Amino acid sequence: TKFILKTFSTEQNLEEETEQEIIAQEKKRKAENEKRDASLARWLARLRLERKRLLQEKTEIQKKKQFNQKKKSVEIKKEKQNQRISLTPERIAMLNKIGMVWDAPNYLWEQYFAAAEKYDKEYGNLDVPAYYVDADGIRLGRWITKQRRYYKEKRSFERTKQEECRKEYLTEEQEKRLTEIGMIWEQKHHATWEKSYAAACRYYNEHGNLDMPASYITEDGFRLGRWVRRQRETYREEAKKCFLSGISAVRIKKLEQIGMIWETKSSWERRYQLAETYYKKYGNLQVPADYVVEGVWLGRWVWEQKARLGIQEKLTRKVTKPLTLLQKEKLSAIGLNWNVSQTEQSWQQQYTEAEKFYQKYGNLSIPKRYVGANGKNLGVWLSHQREGKRKGSLAEWQVAMMERIGMVWEFDDPWETGYKHAKEYFKEYGNLEVPYAYSCKDNYRLGKWISNQRCAYKGNARKGLTIQQVQKLEALDMVWSAKQGRVKSAK
Repeated sequence: TKFILKTFSTEQNLEEETEQEIIAQEKKRKAENEKRDASLARWLARLRLERKRLLQEKTEIQKKKQFNQKKKSVEIKKEKQNQRISLTPERIAMLNKIGMVWDAPNYLWEQYFAAAEKYDKEYGNLDVPAYYVDADGIRLGRWITKQRRYYKEKRSFERTKQEECRKEYLTEEQEKRLTEIGMIWEQKHHATWEKSYAAACRYYNEHGNLDMPASYITEDGFRLGRWVRRQRETYREEAKKCFLSGISAVRIKKLEQIGMIWETKSSWERRYQLAETYYKKYGNLQVPADYVVEGVWLGRWVWEQKARLGIQEKLTRKVTKPLTLLQKEKLSAIGLNWNVSQTEQSWQQQYTEAEKFYQKYGNLSIPKRYVGANGKNLGVWLSHQREGKRKGSLAEWQVAMMERIGMVWEFDDPWETGYKHAKEYFKEYGNLEVPYAYSCKDNYRLGKWISNQRCAYKGNARKGLTIQQVQKLEALDMVWSAKQGRVKSAK
């Protein structure tokens, strides 16, 4: 027992010693790792410091390089300035010998002035279009416009700092030289107005007034009628604003001296007469939007009248001037009624087409595909009227108007109509051996109807025959097979 106890205690001691050794080794390993990590951290810190130092050195090198470049450029500029300053009289004389231009802006002005002189000699004026470029590539039109602007700025009391600091200007000598070759200092629009006014004066001297259509064109191709109309429109527009800008008091006086009438009483009447002529020709006022006649935009005028009457939908601009009662009555006479909706107007137009057909043919037996003179399907419209009568949606006055032109609301049974014609044929010929292309005196296609009855009897048609219909046809000696009919006729 003692031996066993001694052995057990020895084993316990060995285990304890082993555990202590393992703990000591772990502590030693941990200390070594911490020492290595600290050494690595110090090494990385030295690397970062070294990189920072290198970057600073590189930045300093770049700054020195930039400084040297700036210093060099300043020295070059100073050398150039010294060269300019060192322009001696001998050098100036040498440059003058080879055509040196010391004042470039004046040289360019002289070039453009020479081109203007050439234009004046060729055309007799300086009314140069703004886009004009001569054969040498000089933009003379733009230059002339600039000279006019400089001339205007020179005489203006209010000049901006930008205009005061402008390097380009017009001297008195340049202004005088341009005037001598016929320069028009006023705006080009003013010169154009004066030219148009001269044409109006010639018309007045010849006719004694300015009562001309808008489409009037002079012998030289000038649209004088349009110009006179534009003066009236400008006068009316600016009279509403209580001041005149586009057309001055001087121009008004000049135009009145040659018989200008600002408010023409017959303008509406003249357009109405054109609309009335259109209505008599086409039976309606469905005028195309771009329709123009005798210089009058009739499509637009009709649109405006509809807007004033309140029957034009989706207006794109306001129409404030109302129509008089007399004007409303006149428009109503040509199909524009102030108290009639656009739907009713469309119905009236189709009714007019149906009335014309009735007056020509004496009935309203119109095929469904028939299209009237207004380009609308009249046959389909009549079908809609019959349907409206059955549903009760057609007004009493519309029913009365349709019956006045022979409207048939309910047709006879189509089968009974065919049977009636077959019975007449049987009385005349004694059989129903009708050729397929045969038509009666009233153009009823009896041959086709007989063929359709045979197909219906055989079950090849959508709608078959009733027993009563079969008995009626057999009473007329109906042959249900066309082949049998031919054999019977041969016998």
